[in-house]
Amino acid sequence: MSGALIQRWRLAVLRVRLDLSASAPTVHSRLDGYASGSDITYWTRSDPLDAFGPEFSRTIPMRVKLPAELAEAVRGTMENELKQETILWLRLEPPYGYLGAVPWEDLSEVIEIPVLRVPDHLPLPASLGRTWRIAMVVNAPESARWGAKHVREFTLALRSSFQHRNVTVDVFPDIHTHALLESEHRGDDVVHIHDPSLAHITHERVASSGGRRPDARAASGMRPFEPNDPRLLWAEWITDALSGIALRALHVAAPGIAGADRAVLSIAARPGLPMKSSLFEAIDTNDVWKLADVLGASLVSIAAPETRGIDVAARMVADSLGQLRPGPTLFSSLRRNSGSHALARAHAFFADPSSEDEFPSDRSWFGYIQPESVQRALAAPVLHQTGQVSKTSFSESTMSESSEADLLSEAFASVDEVPTWVASSSRFVETKFADLRNISAPPRTRESSRAYDTGASDALADIQALVQRHTKGL
Repeated sequence: MSGALIQRWRLAVLRVRLDLSASAPTVHSRLDGYASGSDITYWTRSDPLDAFGPEFSRTIPMRVKLPAELAEAVRGTMENELKQETILWLRLEPPYGYLGAVPWEDLSEVIEIPVLRVPDHLPLPASLGRTWRIAMVVNAPESARWGAKHVREFTLALRSSFQHRNVTVDVFPDIHTHALLESEHRGDDVVHIHDPSLAHITHERVASSGGRRPDARAASGMRPFEPNDPRLLWAEWITDALSGIALRALHVAAPGIAGADRAVLSIAARPGLPMKSSLFEAIDTNDVWKLADVLGASLVSIAAPETRGIDVAARMVADSLGQLRPGPTLFSSLRRNSGSHALARAHAFFADPSSEDEFPSDRSWFGYIQPESVQRALAAPVLHQTGQVSKTSFSESTMSESSEADLLSEAFASVDEVPTWVASSSRFVETKFADLRNISAPPRTRESSRAYDTGASDALADIQALVQRHTKGL
């Protein structure tokens, strides 16, 4: 699917591939663009893997970097051959190991335009409701104060970035972070700090209520959890507190943990207990993805403190999540993002990409972004160091094409918030459409392939129409 996106939008792309077949691991890269309607490869190069950090020879690299020579090669071509481009896109060709954790966003300072990652999945998610409702899940170690600091800074920055739009922030902190915030935001109509001591495991709530609680996971498609699983505990606490109102965005701030076989985010085993070394659990890419879909969030952002440099694990969780789901997926370095202003501006931009807001380019964050959501930025003039103003050359007809999300977005254009089931149903349909477009199946005849794709597409369209029909009047 990424290849179709690149061709359709005629994107300037830096392609990166990891080669382990040689005696020494090598990273191959090439810079492609379009000129006079034809695709052109401007150069190819190979760099040793350890140029991205000497620790890449280990199983889990803790220090990664962007090679200066590669950055200089990109700069020269963007300034001299691709002056018209307003965005450079990065395509990491799997499998690429821990190259997803490399701070490729540093290129944005070198070439003075945004650097975004090409996603594999479409369509663009529906915009449901005028209020940008965001849930912040914050987990910091017991001795750390960065969690509370991030809540204060991010909520303040969101207020500033959403001055003329509706925004609501629900904060779900660990018990330590909650204690630092407890006396703040009382009576606040915008920011709501939820008490983690109110999060109870399922059988405790069932016993206290004297009845049987339905298993919401059966309908959501979430993988089964044990009754006391901390991932289920956090998910149920958040779901209950939101009272059936859908999110527009899910934000998770937590340090990462890199293992030999996967990268995860660390969370308190129980929100109401301190996050000591013996009392923490882990959530992976699929956990975040499923929670976002269940709550109806179209945008997901992940933040890590990165107090001692690059957080490889947190970056890899965000990178793999962006490869899997439709909708914008962002990673923010709190150390690089002073005051969380850049992240707040990114949320504001994706809340209304058609606004006159400037596209929020900043080296403190990276994102997997569907080109449709940055149409205006793609078409906008850009002023380069040479003083020459230019525009991208993609077809204007591309900008006028409507996505599958348009009708549902229009249905809720005049309401502030929508029920969770509406948004989660929309996320389900969007994911299935994406799966259909990215399907990898055994070879079929042209007739059978066309029949299968048409049947599956028609079935999903029927589901979407059903959702739209039942949402009328809400």
